[in-house]
Amino acid sequence: MGDSAPASIRISRELYVPQSLVLEVWIEPAHLACWYVPPEGEESSVHGREDGFRAVWRDASAGLATEVFERTAPPAAGALAGTLHLSIPGRGSCDSRLHVELADLGGGCRIELSQEAFPEGAWRDWYDDAWAHRLARLEGYFSSI
Repeated sequence: MGDSAPASIRISRELYVPQSLVLEVWIEPAHLACWYVPPEGEESSVHGREDGFRAVWRDASAGLATEVFERTAPPAAGALAGTLHLSIPGRGSCDSRLHVELADLGGGCRIELSQEAFPEGAWRDWYDDAWAHRLARLEGYFSSI
């Protein structure tokens, strides 16, 4: 994708997991540590904050990456919203807005994720790839709990 691509990411994924559990794994640091950060290395971790979380992991090409999610409102039964600040040594930093809707499907849940306000297309592309990996790990995590 080049810079002429849309300035936002929109992803939809259906899971056969109750909505309440999906929300729990999006806001509890112990759960986030199992799927949000790449599994490689001992340096991957997620730390809770009153208004969100801080994730740290070793980026394969650049060093220790840090990402902070700050909620703009308390998590509701079907939504999360906030800002993401990502910093990767050698690549710089990126601020963007994230909104996650969790639609109840009667025993299942549809995740509608949108992220926008990227400073440039390269960051959008990075996140597009990162969310594909994160959501795949999330699906795998549900099969293990």
